Amino acid sequence: MERVCVFGAGACYNNMFTKSFASDGMEVVRLFDDMSEDMHWSPDIYKQNPTLPTKTLFCIGYRQMQHRLKRFRELQAAGMEWCSWTSPKSCISEMATIGNGCLIDSLANIGHRAVIGDASYVNLSTVVGHDSTIGQGCYLAGLIILNGFTKIGDAVFIGSGSVIREYTTIGSGSVIGQGSNVIHDIPPNVLVYGNPARIIREISPNDKIFG
Repeated sequence: MERVCVFGAGACYNNMFTKSFASDGMEVVRLFDDMSEDMHWSPDIYKQNPTLPTKTLFCIGYRQMQHRLKRFRELQAAGMEWCSWTSPKSCISEMATIGNGCLIDSLANIGHRAVIGDASYVNLSTVVGHDSTIGQGCYLAGLIILNGFTKIGDAVFIGSGSVIREYTTIGSGSVIGQGSNVIHDIPPNVLVYGNPARIIREISPNDKIFG
């Protein structure tokens, strides 16, 4: 039986992944179910645990996007073989591209020629429009509408219920607050909120403004 390792998904999600992979004839090995912030992290975890399966689904918590992306890249450099999980209730165009270590949740809709970068999470009932690009390590919360031809940088958090206008660019490291209506380009590393969305302040890599 093929085996897959799931990092830091928490008990609820891990149970879902266990059932999903089991239906495909795979065994799940669970690590860091508590999703605690530190988790005694080491990029050499596979060297320290040689019996772990090498195929890995990346689910480590979303408290700080840039920190999470850094962890993903550390594991990538250590030679991890990544897999992605897509809900059987999602709708993904055959012309879309899904990166490694991604999660595509129930009722998500990924349009034609959309690109989802490595280690990104598209949550419940979120729409990613055609010809859009999402960078690495992004988190798109539920019920988001990302219209066509939008470009999202790396390590971006978009809160639930937000709407992103077509042809809009959001810079890496930025955070879009819940229910925002983004109609203009957003620079990197800023907190944005409102309808229409406006820049509230700059953020730093050490910020913990969502959890």
